[in-house]
Amino acid sequence: MKIKRASAFTMESGLKKPLLDIAEYSNFKYGHKPTVLTFAKKMTDELFSIFPIQKLISQQENVIVTTSPYWYTPPSVHPLALAVYENINEHLFERGKNSLRFIKMSRSSAPSCDFSKLSHAERKLNMQQNKLSVDENAVKGRTVIFIEDARITGAHEAKALECLEAAGAEKVILLYIIDVKHGKKDPDIENRINHSVINSLDELYRLMKNPDEYVLNSRACRFVLSWENKEELEKFAQKIPLTVLTELYSASITDGYGLMEKYADGFRIIREEVRERSHASFIAELFTRAGNLIKKSAVTSLF
Repeated sequence: MKIKRASAFTMESGLKKPLLDIAEYSNFKYGHKPTVLTFAKKMTDELFSIFPIQKLISQQENVIVTTSPYWYTPPSVHPLALAVYENINEHLFERGKNSLRFIKMSRSSAPSCDFSKLSHAERKLNMQQNKLSVDENAVKGRTVIFIEDARITGAHEAKALECLEAAGAEKVILLYIIDVKHGKKDPDIENRINHSVINSLDELYRLMKNPDEYVLNSRACRFVLSWENKEELEKFAQKIPLTVLTELYSASITDGYGLMEKYADGFRIIREEVRERSHASFIAELFTRAGNLIKKSAVTSLF
């Protein structure tokens, strides 16, 4: 299986690639849609620099797109991968060509910890404990464009490549936002850039308070549920939009976080707030409907 890597940004000055804005990256990792679109454009440009559009068109029937595996709640890279995928398809459409196929790579369980805080050895062990799967009929004999956010130690990449090779992929193009060359020696660099801006519930609220510019991911779920200061978590839950709160609650159940001891206390706070606000919303709706009926009845009685 042939492998090719490319990244849109660098963390080393003096290179031809643009330097990564770590503040933007931190916002992206926790669900900020505008930065998703910014990174997606740069990554699409990088892809076409190594896989020109005309070459892609000539091989189109044998090219598919995928991204980081997940259980239920997608990771932060998923909306990025979809945005890059849509960019590629727009270029194809403008040339009168059909879109590529996007497939899901699955994992056997939801991640239970913050991967960025693990050592290289811990990352390898964590990935060994997860089984990845993909549609072999879609992958066999094809070129796979695999979109990921960061390559730090290569542990996650190795597991994904193992899965794709077993499925019969002929070639894999690994497309990253950033490829950190010294990541094995300093794996904590991922944790530092992930939290360079989003390091508190107040900073996360800054993103979540605008639902139209926010997309929930599994990282944000774990960040919220593991917050140790319960008073701060209660205040946070009380002010984030109900739509985001409800999505967080549903994701926590489906991914199993509500049953994990490390997240149990945080989950209870989220669940209680969902119930209270949903009930209040329901009562408000009843009063609104009752008021409308009274107005309608009053108007009808005039005639």
